[in-house]
Amino acid sequence: MRFLIITLLIIVRVNTYAQELAYKQFTVKDGLPGSIVYYTLQDKNGFIWFATNQGASRFDGRTFTNYTKEDGLPDNEILKLYLDKYNNIWFISLTGIPAVFHNGTIKRFDNCAGVVAVCEDRKTDSIFLITNSNLYDKGVNGFYKSLNSSGKWQFAGYFKKEDQASLYNWPILRASSQAKINFYFSIINKKEYALWLKKDTLVRRYFFKTDDVGKLLLPFLKNSFFTLTKEGEGIIFYTDDSIYYADFHKISSVISMQRLRINSMYNPVNYLFCENDSTLWICTRNEGLLCIKNFLTPRLTIHSFLGKSFCTSIIKDQEQGYWVPTHGDGVYYLPDLSFHSLSAFPDLTNKNALCIKAIHKQVVAGFADGNIIIIENEGLQSRRFPEWAARNKSNHILDICSFRNNTLLLGSDYGLIFFSPRKTRKLNTLSVKALYLSDTGIFVGWSTCIALLNREGCFQKNLFFKRITCITGIGNQIYFGTLNGAFLLQHGAIQNLGQKYPVLSGTINHLDIAPDSALWISTQLGVAILKNSIVTLITKEQGLPGKMCKHVSFEGHTAWISTDKGISRLNYTWVQHQLNFSVSNITEEDGLISNDVNQTVPSGNSIWAATASGISFFSKNYTSHSIIRPRININKIVVDNQAVPVTDTIYVGYRAHKLLIDLSGISYRSGKQMRYDYRLKGLDSNWSNTINNSIEFPALPFGKFIFEVRAVDRWGITSDPSRSLFIIHEPPLWKTSWFLVVSYLVIAVLLACGFYIYYRRRQQQHEQEYELKKKIHNLEMMALRAQMNPHFIFNCLTSIQYYIIRADMRNANTYLHKFSTLIRQALQHSTDSSILLREEIKILKLYLDLEKMRMGSSMDYRMSVSDNLKQDDWSIPPMIVQPYIENAIKHGIAPLQHQKGVLHVEVTHSATYIEFVIEDNGPGIHVSAHDKRPYDHEYTSMGNSITASRIDAINAMQKNKILVQVTDKRQSGQATSGTIVHLSFPINPY
Repeated sequence: MRFLIITLLIIVRVNTYAQELAYKQFTVKDGLPGSIVYYTLQDKNGFIWFATNQGASRFDGRTFTNYTKEDGLPDNEILKLYLDKYNNIWFISLTGIPAVFHNGTIKRFDNCAGVVAVCEDRKTDSIFLITNSNLYDKGVNGFYKSLNSSGKWQFAGYFKKEDQASLYNWPILRASSQAKINFYFSIINKKEYALWLKKDTLVRRYFFKTDDVGKLLLPFLKNSFFTLTKEGEGIIFYTDDSIYYADFHKISSVISMQRLRINSMYNPVNYLFCENDSTLWICTRNEGLLCIKNFLTPRLTIHSFLGKSFCTSIIKDQEQGYWVPTHGDGVYYLPDLSFHSLSAFPDLTNKNALCIKAIHKQVVAGFADGNIIIIENEGLQSRRFPEWAARNKSNHILDICSFRNNTLLLGSDYGLIFFSPRKTRKLNTLSVKALYLSDTGIFVGWSTCIALLNREGCFQKNLFFKRITCITGIGNQIYFGTLNGAFLLQHGAIQNLGQKYPVLSGTINHLDIAPDSALWISTQLGVAILKNSIVTLITKEQGLPGKMCKHVSFEGHTAWISTDKGISRLNYTWVQHQLNFSVSNITEEDGLISNDVNQTVPSGNSIWAATASGISFFSKNYTSHSIIRPRININKIVVDNQAVPVTDTIYVGYRAHKLLIDLSGISYRSGKQMRYDYRLKGLDSNWSNTINNSIEFPALPFGKFIFEVRAVDRWGITSDPSRSLFIIHEPPLWKTSWFLVVSYLVIAVLLACGFYIYYRRRQQQHEQEYELKKKIHNLEMMALRAQMNPHFIFNCLTSIQYYIIRADMRNANTYLHKFSTLIRQALQHSTDSSILLREEIKILKLYLDLEKMRMGSSMDYRMSVSDNLKQDDWSIPPMIVQPYIENAIKHGIAPLQHQKGVLHVEVTHSATYIEFVIEDNGPGIHVSAHDKRPYDHEYTSMGNSITASRIDAINAMQKNKILVQVTDKRQSGQATSGTIVHLSFPINPY
């Protein structure tokens, strides 16, 4: 694909001026299926469609997607396209079988033969397929009609025989506008047609004549012989002799075919396109592309494009660009009609324009093949010098300066030359790289040095020995560039600017002085600006199209920077030595003949550019910008190499892991400089970017995601809104959330059951062990009680024996009665592990009574029982308190000789314990232990050890322990002697 030159002939009867437009050409090499392109249109998604001799093609600005018979077309020769209101594309083939592109697939209508055109009736919401018997030899003319329901078409035929008389006065619908005006054509007789306009109840009919109705059979004509006005209120159509305009008010002839030099038989009109109320385009067979300006006025003008090309149709896209298919030359794309080029010199051997200068009202350009071209700003007439060019083949014209008396000073490979149309004079043969004319003389930069010549061209002196690339100056300051930096010559002294400003130490491509006296230096890294001893560098990062800058020209506060990637329009101002600027880049996508621009120059109302492919010029007011936001389309979705329908929600099976999304970002003015921003929300919320037309996820994770994508054009404008897809990648059953939850629950239940069973078994084992231990403890307790009871009985029998020996029968009988009662109580509770508190207190009272009888007046006791004791509800282990009372009597009361022994037993309770307090007024436990006799020690320790063992055994089986505290009253600081024993029993643990 490359930029070419369009010859524009402005036909105004008297003068013919050579002028050119720039365009892109798309051919088979670029992806078109065929070089013969019959028709084009743009759909609502922004795609450009082409009907070719090798199938149909859809274009997005970068990629052609082609459709042939293998894809469902009835034939590869597609003659016409039609876009319906549902955005379906209809194909009319050479065989006459129609087809439609609907929801990404092609559907044929094999039962509808002989179709030459498609139209919709917006009033009745119907669709018509027009047939022509002359082309398909079916013997009938007419149409197929169906309700216009997208994808549900059911066509029925309406025909009349081929005899023309049967077709008379039969209106055939050929167009229906958005204004709901229907346009019908009918045959009146052999020499006359009728045009019908219908809107609601309003009907208007016009008659117009023709040489022979049989030539065209207009109502059934296959060619696009009409076009509607932009508002849809009128129609423009042609016959064999004229072009007509008609609306509800009038019908009139616009222009005759004779004036257009069109012969309906040998040079027919292929297409009409009404761009607006003043511009009509006509595609012809041999006269190229015609543009009629002010076609509804007497002052109309005719412009011719594309020479003698066979143009088949034309459209204007949504970005204001033009597409012109041709018969054999592919498709021409004109991005902007304000861009022109020169095409009057086809014999240029090398179109590389190396330099360009504006001199008076002319533009002078020097080429790499030695040619010099002078172009007039007004009228664009140009002059070339063939004899000069013949003598200077391969002589690169590197620099041009205006000299006196209409003479040009040329710097070339062949030397320094004074050039005028009548005479040339070569001053030397050294290769000249740059020139600068000052008031003092001519500064010449050669390949070896810079020298000063006088105004007559005579050598004066060499100034600096290095290869010179460029020279400029202001006042007495002369600047020149080399391969090793920039230098300043002032007052005979040379200063190396690269030493002071490192950015100026490399290769200097060009030096230019701005109107504000700033020095602009074109380098291989960008443009450096030296002003007020401060250097400002503008590079690709600041918006330039490329780093290689070649030249800068100025128009007011606008700088035009030439680079190898296009032209940068830089609007700038200085604010307190600070450069403020904005950049707009102009490239081939805008209409330049080439991106490789050597120099530019403002002249007249245009900017002229010397490029590697010739000369381009465009309006000074042109600013490259986005006409509309780019469009974004999702063309195809592939899951594991299997295409799936493009819908808003995509389901991906659990066996699939690879997802590919094919995209089309549409901005024809951006060309291949499109990119895409995308993200997969749910996986990554950050935007990524790519220049590829497809986005692939090779290992799509399971889950639900929102895929968002937007197109970004070369100006950084994004499509709005972005396109979104809801992607559901279902995991396999065993990876679904509910399955995992159920699995976790089942595992948890199983584990819980396992732990429960394990715990129950352990608990049962513990219970069994506990029961066993309890039995052992009970047996131990029984054994201890068995030891306690004989010990107590022994003590009592000793007391009875005492009474008997003394012959005190009365006391012996009383004692024996109480003893028997006590023995009965002891035997009754001998097997019990606990005893009610009331019973225990009763036994203790019996015991104290027995001891009182035994000791007589030497002992007295008092038992205090709290009134709020629950004696019938609470219980304690039996025979625990009695040994401590016995010890108090034995060791506390009995040893007293000079005072009566007093024993106090108090029974109370706290929140959790039953409290027994046994207090005597004996000598105290410490004195008793010191005075204890050997035989008493054995006796005492036996009772104490049995009781302590019982308490330890009971405490081992319960959480709340029996507490025993023995206190010597004098040791604790009290005034009297004695011992206090404090027993605490947990309430009801037994």
